[in-house]
Amino acid sequence: MCCKLLSIGAIQKPRLQWCTHCDVGKGCSIYDQRPQECRTFYCGYLLDSAIEDFWMPAKSKMVLTFESATNQLLIHVDPSRKGAWRQEPYHSRIRQWAAVSLKKRGHVIVWQGDDWIAILPDREVNLGPVDPSQVLITTETPGPSGVAYDIRVVEKGDPALDNLNG
Repeated sequence: MCCKLLSIGAIQKPRLQWCTHCDVGKGCSIYDQRPQECRTFYCGYLLDSAIEDFWMPAKSKMVLTFESATNQLLIHVDPSRKGAWRQEPYHSRIRQWAAVSLKKRGHVIVWQGDDWIAILPDREVNLGPVDPSQVLITTETPGPSGVAYDIRVVEKGDPALDNLNG
């Protein structure tokens, strides 16, 4: 699934299209000469032994990646199965990850087509396409039943970012 869902800059392969070097069901036809991006990529499913077998990309039609620079767990969804992440057992696990991630100032994002869908413990927020010049801001509001979270997209130079840093 990574050969379909992820972009590969070195060979100008766009997201959501099969790599021309992928022999579906068999693997990479240029494995020994594959780009460095492919050599260093490891699916989140393979990196964390606590991730259940149902997340195997061939089964789930989703690829898990973690962006440490932005503290984001990204769930890349195959367009042919775009509602799969809302089904069980995926949906409840994604919500659990979101609750833990927010406490650590991180995000869980479902990347469905061009849209980023932020997962919050109590709901989803469709952020639409997010440009590399933009960042996510999460706000917390204490309430009688606990903390309520909200999320929005802003440009990197937005003054709202200054307010977050004190």
